[in-house]
Order: sequence, then structure tokens, then C-alpha cells
Amino acid sequence: MLSGYRAVEKLPAIFDVDGISLPRPFKIVRLGPVYLFVENPGAAESFYREALGFTLTEEIVFKGHRCLFLRCNTEHHSLALLPLALRDVLGLSSHSKCAAFGLQVANYRQLRDAVKFFRDRDVKVTEVIPPELHPGIDYAAQVFDPDGHCIQLYHTMEQIGWDGNQGRKSREDRARSASGRKFWKRTLMLIWANRSSGRGANLGAAPPVSRFSSIRPSVQARRLIAESSGHCCGSPYMNIYVYYENYIFE
Repeated sequence: MLSGYRAVEKLPAIFDVDGISLPRPFKIVRLGPVYLFVENPGAAESFYREALGFTLTEEIVFKGHRCLFLRCNTEHHSLALLPLALRDVLGLSSHSKCAAFGLQVANYRQLRDAVKFFRDRDVKVTEVIPPELHPGIDYAAQVFDPDGHCIQLYHTMEQIGWDGNQGRKSREDRARSASGRKFWKRTLMLIWANRSSGRGANLGAAPPVSRFSSIRPSVQARRLIAESSGHCCGSPYMNIYVYYENYIFE
């Protein structure tokens, strides 16, 4: 009963993170995508697609360079292949061919709080990787470790359906959003589905979970959720509120 190992945090749990006291105002919940600089994009694409079985989700041309985003599950991408020439363009360290390593936090609020947490501790935080180079991720910040490795923090990833279609935003919509976004939103509104009518209601903050415990959204409500977010819940009792964009700028 007393055997085994359990990590003990050295920092005091002073932050209320979604109702749980933690030593940081965020919680890493998933290892995210890896972004690699490659010398021969064609050879790298063949290796990862043919030898390892990755699927090409999307390719873009950024500043004249072809960039590939590949997946191995329903996430928009688990791997990005960027031409090595982009390393100098982006101003990233020449000591590594790893452009960035993704880490997902639980929600948008935690992402914003993480940025403040690191900046308050004099950790380098930037948006050196522009939105065009992380399609499928709306908001991301890059944090640099003592060796100069770039860590990409984000809170959500676009999901790809069984038929290969991208659900939430078209490529053109995302391009317009990336080119027009200059500031992070103060908050993301929530939308929840009314059981009887299937209509949505905007809520300024996340309501208590108990508000949703007895609601079973109708077919129309689930369709509304799917159209609003691109993520239709697998269980009719779960995930019945979704993030909805509210353009409030600081």
C-alpha cells in the first residue's frame, strides 16, 4: 500500500484551476504536434507517409515554402514538416531541427493564464510561429526552454472526420481569421443547447456542471453544436457546451 513512487510538487498549490488547487494556473493534458525542419521535404513526406503511415491533412505555401501537416488520428496534425530554409525566416535557433513541440492545456483560460505565468517569471514567450503555420489550432503561444527549444502551448485542435473532412472551419475561413487576428480574445463565449427547442444560448462564463447533468440534447441541438464547433459529442449526455467565438479584444 505504501510502495511505489509518487511525484511530490515543490511549489505551493496557490492557483485555482477549474476548481482544483494547483501550483501553476494551467494543466498540461496532452502531448501535441511536433514541428520539424527538414532538408528534403519530398523525401521526408515519402518517409512519414509511406514508411510510417501518416496521412496528409493539409499543405500550405508560406513565404514561398511548401509546408506539410500530417496526422495519425483524428487530430488535424500530429506532425508538421517545414523546409529548413524557414528556420532563419522565423528566427528560431540554428542548433536544432525541431521547430516546436506542442503541449495542450485544458482550455483557453488556462492558455492565457499560462502566458502570464511564464512572462511573470521572465520566461521567453512569443508568437514567433504565426497562425498560418499551425492550421487547426486557433490560439497558440511559444515558450522557450533554457536550451532554446521552442514549446508550443495551445488549448484545442481541429478534429478530422472519418471521411477526411475538416469540420469547424474551411481553409479559407481559417486564412481570413489568421490574417485578421491581431489580439487574443479576452474570453471565448460558451453556447449550450436547449433540450426542447434545440436552440442555443450564449453564456458569458462556464455555468456549473450541474446545470447540464440532466439535459439530453435533441437531434437538432446536437446538430447545432456540430455546426457551431465542428465537434459533435459521442455521448448525448456529455460535452453539450462548446466554445463559441466572441470578438472582445483587449
